[in-house]
Amino acid sequence: MRGDTTDPSWNRGDWARLIRLFSMGATVVYAPLGLATAPVAPTFGALLVLVCIGISFHLFAFPLNDVIDLPLDSTNPRRTDNPQVRGLVSTQTMLGVSLIQVPTMALLLFLGDANGPAASAWLVAVAGLAIYDVWGKRIPIPFVADFEQGVGFAGLVLLGAYWWSRPTLLTWLVAAYVVVYIVQINAVHGGMRDLANDIAHGVTTTPVLLGCGVDDSGIPRVTPALIGLALVTEIAMVGLLIGVALAVPQSGSVWWLLPSLAIGLRLFASWLGWQAYRSRTEPSRMTSLGVWHLLWSLTSVVVAGLGGAGWWVATFVAVVYVTPPLWFAWLTRPDSHQH
Repeated sequence: MRGDTTDPSWNRGDWARLIRLFSMGATVVYAPLGLATAPVAPTFGALLVLVCIGISFHLFAFPLNDVIDLPLDSTNPRRTDNPQVRGLVSTQTMLGVSLIQVPTMALLLFLGDANGPAASAWLVAVAGLAIYDVWGKRIPIPFVADFEQGVGFAGLVLLGAYWWSRPTLLTWLVAAYVVVYIVQINAVHGGMRDLANDIAHGVTTTPVLLGCGVDDSGIPRVTPALIGLALVTEIAMVGLLIGVALAVPQSGSVWWLLPSLAIGLRLFASWLGWQAYRSRTEPSRMTSLGVWHLLWSLTSVVVAGLGGAGWWVATFVAVVYVTPPLWFAWLTRPDSHQH
């Protein structure tokens, strides 16, 4: 069934939900972070162009995903506040918004004088997310799609590094972390969050394939196989983050500050993940803790990856990262529903 359509008017929170503003910072940060890991000092202009590409990429990947998944999302109680589910915007409109971003990003690459490797990395990113959006829930082994989407987002990191320079060991470690991070989002967090609805409608996600289920009271049943996958991805991220911290250029008297902070944040994220698992009999609490686990997991690699960058670059990237979710929180707060 469709979500609640009794109120056909828009409010500013609907616009924020429609473009998934909450997660836009995570998308936009990848390319500037990649540029910050390259051996050539970035310019403000280059960072700004990469931010614009990141925004356009976000408006390509997520609206396309929502268009493709609309029939399933319309049956999901979690998505009843989505403007598409409520019928406030047509699928044709959102598909147009998504597809126009491809020539927009290509134009930005041209205007930014991106080199061949940077353009190739961009193509990997676009192809990765397009393939995932269209076929991600339709292939027999969903883990392949989870991994492939991770490679797509990692392409943005490489795009930034190749922009005017080349990737370093630090770049490749950050990109590998992003791959594992996206795999965990899809295969563990997202799959468990939507488990009941996916099972009810015959969708095979990684948790479903690994035998997870939901009991009569709505409590998820987590199998040892999924626990193993969660542990493997968690250990891999911690190990990669340590590698990132060790690969940061040791320049300046406080070069160790951000990498050390990042490791502390990552261990805190792991604790939150453990608490989410322990709270599985309380699905709403488990979901909330899972969101915080993902937030601090990504924040840790952003902080560590900026360890060798100048303070103005680190500040710029940090602002790009935190502004969209803070803006989303403001737009969707209870007293903000003004027509």
